[in-house]
Amino acid sequence: MNRLFAKIFFWFWLTTIAVVVVTAIATVQLNRSMNRDPLQVHFQRTQSAYAQAAASILDTQGLDALGRWIDELQGPGGAQGNVQLLADQGESVFGVETAEDIRAALATRGSGISSPISLDGVFFDPIYAPDGERFWFVSDMRPAAHMGKVFRWRRHTPGIGGFRFIVAIIVSGLVCYGLARYLTTPIRRLQVASAEIANGNFGVRVDDGRRHDELGDLGRDFNRMAVQLERLDASQRQLLRDVSHELRSPLARLQVAVGLAQQRSGEVVGPELERIEQEAEALEQLIAQLLSVARLESGTVELANDEVVIDQLLEDIVRDANYEAGNGGKSVNIAGRCAAIVRGDGALLKSAFENVVRNAITHTQEHTAVDITANLAADGRTAAVRVRDRGAGVAAEKISDLFKPFVRGDYARDRDSGGYGIGLAIADAAIRRHGGTIGAYNHVDGGLCVEIALPCEARVDPADT
Repeated sequence: MNRLFAKIFFWFWLTTIAVVVVTAIATVQLNRSMNRDPLQVHFQRTQSAYAQAAASILDTQGLDALGRWIDELQGPGGAQGNVQLLADQGESVFGVETAEDIRAALATRGSGISSPISLDGVFFDPIYAPDGERFWFVSDMRPAAHMGKVFRWRRHTPGIGGFRFIVAIIVSGLVCYGLARYLTTPIRRLQVASAEIANGNFGVRVDDGRRHDELGDLGRDFNRMAVQLERLDASQRQLLRDVSHELRSPLARLQVAVGLAQQRSGEVVGPELERIEQEAEALEQLIAQLLSVARLESGTVELANDEVVIDQLLEDIVRDANYEAGNGGKSVNIAGRCAAIVRGDGALLKSAFENVVRNAITHTQEHTAVDITANLAADGRTAAVRVRDRGAGVAAEKISDLFKPFVRGDYARDRDSGGYGIGLAIADAAIRRHGGTIGAYNHVDGGLCVEIALPCEARVDPADT
């Protein structure tokens, strides 16, 4: 999800930067094409206002008053640039030095010529005395040493445009960050919730009631799906418990009836009654296993708090398993030890590991061995046990269902071996009750591997072994 957030943030920010840059370039080009430099327009308007004021003073108070006003205008806080009054041919009226190009621009114009004067950075406005004599109110805004500091700072100080660009990037970055968080936060919640459902926690919900967009609708649909899954899971477990309990009573009566029939029939139907008795015992074992799965998944079984030494537990299981597997030329070997201690119910853990090992013995080929490898994780807090057989393996699409009741990797093979697909379900429930995980995969060299991981508290002291 962090990758998705980074991608959304990157593309939003890049798009914003591109929009800012393109807009700035387009604005500059448009102003140039329309000959409307914003700064130049500002100075032109200011110059026109000053020229109108100068014309009014000249008309009402005369040249001396206008000279005093221009001196005051050149002072601090006054007009920007070099402001002066020139005669019609370019001579300075008040003896102020005038730039050569300004005098030349005015000298080339005759008294009767009224065409506009074009000189970059210089603004010309004609004003007239009461007798009709024409003067030029001139503002020289070019970046010379004697010109106004404010004008030079605003137009030529380096870094002002870059500073504005950096501010725009930072602001756009903050906006894009918030937008990316707004979009990815509900997706992150959905990811976490879906992982919880995948682990069997159907009670998880996504709180998106405040959103009224498509992501909010998706969250509410997810909650409805979780509710349905929780109901289906609860119904399945309840059905499993009810059926198991209901079957026990008629089964008990069946076993009593078989015993009475054997006493009364003698040798007439003895073999048939023995067969009925065997099937009843198998059904009794199946019901007991189903009840074990139901109790473990419901959480009603209280677990003992034993110190279980994993290596010792595996040795006991391997000793019994080799005794049972010897007739088929099969064997069970311990290929690695972990010297870890697990806190939990010793009998329940032994049952879980026995079911996995017996399942491996059943499916491994004759004259092959089942390997058990135990090791300790690098952090020293997890004990991992791997049980590998050398059978035909399991179809990839069925591996995820191996730990569900009545699910078998190969129906014909398991039917002949007498299995019901309950052992691995018991192992799964028992391991999960101890805070561990169990999974399976096909080994690259053939056979099925079942891996069990359990949290461990300590390592076995070598002096105690």
